[in-house]
Order: sequence, then structure tokens, then C-alpha cells
Amino acid sequence: MTSQHMNHKSQGHLEEPKNLFDETEKLKNLEHAPKVDNVDSVLDKRPDHPLVYEPQHPKIMASAQTFDASSCWADYQAHFEAVSDLNQWDLPTRGRVLASQLRGYAQSILVQIPIELRYNYLELVKQLSRRFGPRDRPELYQAKLKNVRRKPKQSLFELEQEVRRLRALAYPKMDSGIVESLSISLPQKMIW
Repeated sequence: MTSQHMNHKSQGHLEEPKNLFDETEKLKNLEHAPKVDNVDSVLDKRPDHPLVYEPQHPKIMASAQTFDASSCWADYQAHFEAVSDLNQWDLPTRGRVLASQLRGYAQSILVQIPIELRYNYLELVKQLSRRFGPRDRPELYQAKLKNVRRKPKQSLFELEQEVRRLRALAYPKMDSGIVESLSISLPQKMIW
């Protein structure tokens, strides 16, 4: 070893001798490359160049809440769709996750679906909508709306939101603007 190599080695820097054949080949390939006037513009477009900004999309892992049929199916379905979209789940994954999030009465629907369709997302949504969806039950929501009362410790804002939700479900074919105008004032019997 030469004294120069030993000096680099003692300092922790040991350069590998370059392969002259590889270096010659690189130079030959450069002779046939197109001529570039502005090297910086080419470098700035390389994906590994530090000046190139490529937005990173973080992997979002949101988890779906459970559904036990005590809350509104349409609300839960909207929540589940949002979580599914955030997590970029395909239909088979959506079906399995939805089935795993069912509890109580909602879970009992699984045994009513043929086993080959039990985790089929579209079939699950269809069955859950048929059983717990508001479309076929406006009379139920109209009755709930007539009997709604302020619960202990329930704020007026929460009561108003509940009334708005029940009115929309009780009158699904009514224009949303009309339903909204019906929700402006709360009857006195609901507050006390």
C-alpha cells in the first residue's frame, strides 16, 4: 500500500480504486448523448433531485365505528363510506370490515344472508338499508318527531339537531329547504 492510501486509511477514508473499464464505458455513452445547454434544468427535473417537490400522500388509517342499529343507518353509512374512502378500501375489504363492525340487532342480519354473499359489501348495504334504512319508515320518524322531548342534560343545540334529523327522515321526499324552514323554531313542549 502506498503512503497516500495508508494516510487516508488512518483518517478513516479509504477510497476504492476506480474501475477504468466502467469509467471508459460511461464516457463513451456520454459522447452519444444529446447535448444539453442548461444542465441545471435537467437536474431539477430528476425525481431524486432535492429541488424537485413531489407531494407525499400520508397513509391515513381511520377506523370505522360499530353499528348496532340504535343510531340512524344513513348516518352510519355516510361515516363508513368516509372511512372506506380515506383508507382506500376495495369492495371486498369494505364488506369484511362492515360485517366486523356490526353489533346487536344489526349483527343478526349476517345470518340471514347466504354465506357466499355474507361479506359482499353491496349485498350488506342493501340488506342493512332495507332493514334499518329510513326510506321505508317515514311514519316511524313522524311518530318519533311528534313525541321528541329534551333529554336530561341535552343542550338546546343537540335537541335542535335531533329535530332536524327526524324531520328529514320523516319527510324524505320533501325539499330540504322546506324541511329546514320547519326546523327553525322548537315547540315549547320539546324544550321542557
